[in-house]
Amino acid sequence: MVAALTLVSGKLTCELEPSKILNFSSCIGRNRRGSEFQRRVEPYSLIKPIATIKVGGTADWVLVTEDAVWVASTKPFAILRIDPAINRIVASIRIAGEACSGLAFGFDTVWVPICGSNPALVRIDATKNALSATLRIAPAGAEGGIAASEDSIWMVTDQHGTLVRVDPSTNKVRQRILIPPGSFNPVFSGGIIWVTGIESSVLTAVDADSGKVLESIPVGSKLAFSRLVEVRFGR
Repeated sequence: MVAALTLVSGKLTCELEPSKILNFSSCIGRNRRGSEFQRRVEPYSLIKPIATIKVGGTADWVLVTEDAVWVASTKPFAILRIDPAINRIVASIRIAGEACSGLAFGFDTVWVPICGSNPALVRIDATKNALSATLRIAPAGAEGGIAASEDSIWMVTDQHGTLVRVDPSTNKVRQRILIPPGSFNPVFSGGIIWVTGIESSVLTAVDADSGKVLESIPVGSKLAFSRLVEVRFGR
């Protein structure tokens, strides 16, 4: 089988045989100048941890930004900022409850849905490592998601399929968009908000400019999460 990965440096095509997935493979691609290059892909069995960092009672949601790794932890409830250059916690920002439904980054902010008795959506100023706002907008469930587009933050807020669009300049709900019930996990790509529906077994596309529901596509049962994967080779 052939796996095609879209890279910052161009398109890389890997020839992978099902029986050799865990073995070494060579991938051929072209950089931005059109020159051909080769990369060696190593099996997971050779990937070893380089650091172990104690983060609290538990560690759950993880967000990677350009210069930090953000981890949701408990005991106490907090968002921890880790500097990957030194593999150390450089900031701990206390929050009022347990982080849930993912983490998102946008507008110099880490956006954190909180579950529990006082559900909310909180903003952490990434430039100051400090809580900057608490929005009384509750996530639909503990295993949902949150997404940042070019001008908004998106999160499903109930079991009925209410997708809210938050304006980061005002911290107010800009739109409420009805999508299939049981949809929970949004992801933004190419001007579209894609939302998986675990109960309705559909993937819903919403125009990120207008908020219009474009289509709900049947995708099979129990589709919980959607993810976009970008592979960087630094060339």
